[in-house]
Amino acid sequence: MLDSLPYPLTKSDLGRIRHFDGIEGIPAGVTTWGEEPGADIIARAFVLETTDTHVAVVEDPDAGAYRVLERGDGAFEVYRDWCDEHGYGDDAGDLS
Repeated sequence: MLDSLPYPLTKSDLGRIRHFDGIEGIPAGVTTWGEEPGADIIARAFVLETTDTHVAVVEDPDAGAYRVLERGDGAFEVYRDWCDEHGYGDDAGDLS
């Protein structure tokens, strides 16, 4: 599924992902305004809750894609560490 995600994802794209088969929700994420004039809000990192596990997903702007940072029980902790390291620590919570 990750290979089919467009980059960058807008906040509304994230809302649609919540309805994909096997996705239970997106319990945490970081969004910021895009850099171009008139840009939408862009997902920088998020945690997917699937029927089996949690998956921390982060942007890889050099590759123009997203990558899996961590799967499993440690996904939230690794996600929060990544957010802190990239200056998103205070914004790393709920996307609502």
